[in-house]
Formats: sequence, structure tokens, C-alpha cells
Amino acid sequence: MTALSSQGHTFEDADEALEACFELGWTDGLPVVPATPERVEAMLAAGGLGPHEVLGEVPTRKVTVTAEKAAVNAVMAGCRPEYFPVVVAAVRAFLQTKANAHSTTATLAGAAHAVIVNGPARRRLGIESGQACFGPGFRANATIGRALRLVIRNVCRAVPGELDRASFSWPLRYSFCFGEHEEASDWTPLHVQLGYRPEQSVVTVQSVMRLLQVTDFHPEPHAILDAIAEHARFNGLQRDEWAGDGRSVVVVVGTEHYLRLLDGGFTKEKVQEQLWPRLVADTVGKYDNKLHLASPANVMVVAAGGPGIAQSWVLVPHLAVPTHEPVDLPSAGAGPVVATSTADVGRGMLRPAARAVLDELDGIVAADGARLRLRAVTGPVAELVLDLSGSTCPECVLPKDLLVEMLTSRLSAADPDITEVRLDDRRDPREAEPAPPSP
Repeated sequence: MTALSSQGHTFEDADEALEACFELGWTDGLPVVPATPERVEAMLAAGGLGPHEVLGEVPTRKVTVTAEKAAVNAVMAGCRPEYFPVVVAAVRAFLQTKANAHSTTATLAGAAHAVIVNGPARRRLGIESGQACFGPGFRANATIGRALRLVIRNVCRAVPGELDRASFSWPLRYSFCFGEHEEASDWTPLHVQLGYRPEQSVVTVQSVMRLLQVTDFHPEPHAILDAIAEHARFNGLQRDEWAGDGRSVVVVVGTEHYLRLLDGGFTKEKVQEQLWPRLVADTVGKYDNKLHLASPANVMVVAAGGPGIAQSWVLVPHLAVPTHEPVDLPSAGAGPVVATSTADVGRGMLRPAARAVLDELDGIVAADGARLRLRAVTGPVAELVLDLSGSTCPECVLPKDLLVEMLTSRLSAADPDITEVRLDDRRDPREAEPAPPSP
């Protein structure tokens, strides 16, 4: 393990350390677990990451988020080490360009962030997806969601009165994490709809401007869809040219509604196909409260919650696109899993031919201990990271200009929709500007 770089502080005991965290402004107002070097190292080991591996950036703030900084905040949030791969995926998703990290954390409206988990990680880590999954009582949900929010505060500098400009803010900014209840649903899981394999674990991050409760006891599926559309349209969703066709709402369908829809022969895809026109149809009158959504796929349906009240929820976004990242989850009873190819890391965003090209080039840099990781594909731009945490000779790796040239020419040949490659290479002094100090 490469040495940690966080600034060290010495305290007489845990109580003094806790009070210092409050005084230094490192907490969200609740007590935190002191981030000792041993705890941080255990977190990194569980994620199979070196401390200096870059998870992403907020360019407008000149902030770089490393694995070590995420680990420090995961410790403080109360995460168990085995939760860290999910935290890493959530942080990476939050830092994708279309997640709009700067705006969603600085907005006067106080947008929050939902962390939605799919795949084996839910059951293995105890991420609740059923009864009361939005609320307190579940360590994995509470601490994973809180870890992302502490990264946003302590690393991305979204501190109230400073870069967090929310007029009121709201409780969802403490933590909001839940899973999709895949076992209780015959519907296609969200991550499979997004292009991942069923056996993969995936985190989806959605900004949340408003959380709408839709309670309707009607047994008829069309009446349920009408109720969801009515609640969503009443609140509206303004046009967002920056987010473009990726703008989406998340509809969390509760168990009672799901059973009624299932009895009516509704698959998840049919729900999307029939709910979308209800949401986007033109209206007549003073207010145009339709939702500006490009296609049925932009109505992202998640099955969750427990039995009882006939209720669903709509997560209305801020100016952002839902983003997703796979979880590099170690096998049960084994050490951290080290991906052997970029396809194993799996961003679910490339065509097979382009993935094969990326795997080949990843193999070339791997000979010198480096890795190529795909961060995001936004329109024609593929954003990659050159991970040098495992390299003992970074200068031996192909130069950045040559790598970019090879990536651009070969990826565009494999996928004509990709015309530009941006490579985050920490050897480049223009990209090596240190982030502001954080706990």
C-alpha cells in the first residue's frame, strides 16, 4: 500500500478527536468515526485501490477526488470496509460530467442525491430495498449515502454558506441510498436496462430536486399511471438544454402498485411506454406542466419498498442526468477483485468493438503497471483515466499525446459516434494541480 497523504492529527482520546472533527468543520452535524490511518488503509484494501487513484474531478472548483479522500470520508460516515466498493462507484458516478456536480451541490434549491444499488451487492452488504428502504435503521443504506455526502462536503467543498448555497437545504442531504428490490419483482432490473449484465453490481446516482409521494388505492393499472403522471406534472420539469436527451425522472414503484400493475400484465417496459406519453403530452392553459423527457427510457422505473400502503414515489431531478458505475465487488470470502480488462470494469457505455479496442490498449499500458479506466461517454466524447497507482515506472508508460492519438483513432474507427477522447493523465503538469486540503 502506497503511503497515505492526508494530514495527520494527534489526539488524547476518541472524544477529543470527535470534538475536533466538529470544530474543524468535517462533519455534517452528526458524530463521525475518527479516520485513523489503520481504518483508512482497511477501507482502501477492501476496494482494491491505491490511495492516489483518481475517482474524478470537479473542474470548476479545481477539486480532484482520490480514493484516499473517499476512504477517509467513508470511515467518518461509519461504513464497514466491505461497503467501500459501492462508495467508490457512487463517487465516480457523481463526478461524471453529466451528473453536474458543481451545480447540484451549489444550487439555491438544495438538490440532494439518490444512490440506487442493483445487483449482488445489495444482498451481500445488506442494502435495504424493501420495507422502509428510504428511512433509518439500515447501516449500509445510511452510511453509504452519507459517505457520498461527506465527500461532497469535505472534498468538493459544498459547505453551507460557502459553495453550498441552498436557501433551506433538506434532510435528504444527510444520506439517501436504497436498492432495487429485484427478488420481489419479475421486472427487468434497472442496471440491466442500462446495459449491464444481471450478475454485475451497479450504482446509479440521480440528483433529486423534489421527492413526490403518489398514494393511490385504485386497483386498475391505468388509474395508477394516471395518478403518477398527475403528481409529476403538477410539479413540472423545466426544459434543460444542457442535460439534453439524458434528462430523466426516477419512478420508484411500491409493492402494492407493482402487484396491481403485474396483475394487469404490465412489464417495466410497458409501464415506461405508457407513462411517458402521459408525462410529456402538451397541455392547454396558462401553465405548461409537461415533463421534458426525450423517450420512455427517460422514465427510469425502480421496484422498491414494502407491502401495505399503495404508494409510489417520483424523484424529480435537478439540472443533471442520472449516471451509473459498476461496483468492483470482491468475491465472497476472497480478497479484492482486480479487474483484468476494461470490459471487466464495465462502464456499460461502449459498443463491443470499442470495448475490445480499449481492452487491447489497456493491456499495453498494463505491461508497465498502469490501467486505462473509462470514466464516462458523453455524446461524442469518451473520458478516460490513466491509473498509475500500480506502476513503479510511470515514465515508462506510453506518453499522453501518443495514447490520446491511438485511443481517438481506434475508438472512432470502432464506434463512429466517438470523435474525441479526453485522458486524465496525472503525469501531465496541467492536470496535476493539487486539490484543496481535506480531512
